Amino acid sequence: MSFTVQSRPTRLDDPAAPSAAPEALTPEARERSRRRRRVHAIIALLVLVGSSLIVFFGPLGPPLQNPTDEPPALSAPGPLATQDPAESIVAHHVVLRLGWVVVYGDGTVIEYLNSGLMNDRRLTAEGVELIRSGAIHPGALLMQPPAWQPAGTWAVPELTPYVPSRYAACYEWGLSRRSDASEVMGLLPASVQSLLRGRVRTYGEGDIVVPRNVGPAAPVLCSEVGAQEVPVVIAALKDAGFTGDDLTARVDPCVATEQSDQNMVCFKPLLPHGGWHL
Repeated sequence: MSFTVQSRPTRLDDPAAPSAAPEALTPEARERSRRRRRVHAIIALLVLVGSSLIVFFGPLGPPLQNPTDEPPALSAPGPLATQDPAESIVAHHVVLRLGWVVVYGDGTVIEYLNSGLMNDRRLTAEGVELIRSGAIHPGALLMQPPAWQPAGTWAVPELTPYVPSRYAACYEWGLSRRSDASEVMGLLPASVQSLLRGRVRTYGEGDIVVPRNVGPAAPVLCSEVGAQEVPVVIAALKDAGFTGDDLTARVDPCVATEQSDQNMVCFKPLLPHGGWHL
């Protein structure tokens, strides 16, 4: 007796199946393959560029996660912006090598660029709450155009020069730059002394805004003067032999005594809260 053994049909997934010889690509198939590779390369490049832009400019909504940028300083949750006094600071932030920004409860935004420009503009009450809640990172106000923020963020998006109404004339003495009003005051001409002496006060932690990684500012002795008095005081100091800047040279000019450039009077433009940013 003889038996006929029928061979089992070879399956495609059978490891014992012989491998098929590679099929030669036609010119059309090779061109399609090249196009797919180019498309994949372009997509990868767009993803890389998009990621780089997000790191540099920050996303539209969530806080910036830039490793070269410090976290924002935010105030505790509070009432709506319309209930906040103008001098209450909602948030402040420093963008490395660019400048700083301070946001106030009434929507005022003061921005300083390291180029020496100080500007202001205004948020809506909704915009203030977006900052307060962290939905908009305060650094984004400095780094991104207004169109990148949600609709309704800005009441006045255009930048205008910030014009302070008051300055603090601050006294620095010696190489240590310690604040010593009595030592510096004794070097000033009598006309300037009579203007400044009765106005000396201490500006401290609640007045001087500092970056989060700097720590509290050291107290400084200063005399508050009106903006219209600053050029008069500087002119009187220069007539008495002082040398230094004026308001056309920088926003916070300093003048030094003839005896030493370490003994100075520096004029700090006061922000809406009554102090300045370090």
